[in-house]
Amino acid sequence: MIHYCAENSLTPCAPNVWWGSKCVGWGTVDFSSQWGEFKVAQNVDITAYKGIKLQYKDAANAQFKIVGSVSKDELYAGLSDGEGTATKEFTFEKGSTSCTVELQGTEAGGHVTIVAASLIKADGTEETLTDPVGTSWGCTYGTNNIMFTDNGGEIGFKETIPSPAAGQKIKLHFNYTSNKDGNIAMKILVPETSSAVASGLASLSDYDQKYYVYGNDCVLCAGSTYFTEQTFDYEFTTITFMAKESIVGGTLSDITAYYVLISDTGVESVSADKASATAIKTLENGKLVIKKNGKTFNAAGQLMK
Repeated sequence: MIHYCAENSLTPCAPNVWWGSKCVGWGTVDFSSQWGEFKVAQNVDITAYKGIKLQYKDAANAQFKIVGSVSKDELYAGLSDGEGTATKEFTFEKGSTSCTVELQGTEAGGHVTIVAASLIKADGTEETLTDPVGTSWGCTYGTNNIMFTDNGGEIGFKETIPSPAAGQKIKLHFNYTSNKDGNIAMKILVPETSSAVASGLASLSDYDQKYYVYGNDCVLCAGSTYFTEQTFDYEFTTITFMAKESIVGGTLSDITAYYVLISDTGVESVSADKASATAIKTLENGKLVIKKNGKTFNAAGQLMK
């Protein structure tokens, strides 16, 4: 039996479970826990700034949480669902002189995409914020621009990439532009029961006593765009891209990533019943075909050569 799967988009991120990287620019916060917190700005001097302004979209179950420098001096304000612009003044009651601005999920599953953010100065003018501080807890954050801050720092994905079952393979596509010369490598965490361990492909780490498969180094040049494609036929837990020392301080931008399931016949496929604005049904030579991302699939969902 042939299995079919649509191209599944992946959101690159630098969450707490990895380290040595940070998101650059604004993106989407997903709250996995009720009251999870995401830091927008910190150490804000409230003698110089009187408030925060946030432009957002796709919001649900999210609010401002602004924490003053004095214990239990906190401010809250809900964000309307959908899109909008929200402002909140720093009207503390217990004498705080600085604060941290956070977004908080009021329910697990809450989310918000930040379009722009700025601090409102005492004179009413605004100072644009360009980068978030990052996650605190109970949430993940994703953008398509991520900077490596440490040797060995990693870029992962918010979504889970499924490990292939028997007779299946997973093909990962990863596209990006580098702003610095350097090297990165793929790092794949595998369970001890994976065939990659039995075959000797995976090695045991002295650091955490876990098994990893390491890909060959990718040599990057500043200003160039790269396309990485790799197929996995063994069980894995997570796939990340790891910085070598030479790329520290560099940013991978315009990142796009997705994975596809390949059947035991080796045919890359897209689900015919999931045709959408990005998978368009049309007629070619009197036959129904599906156009998606520059590829053509037949009505059964099989890639046409």
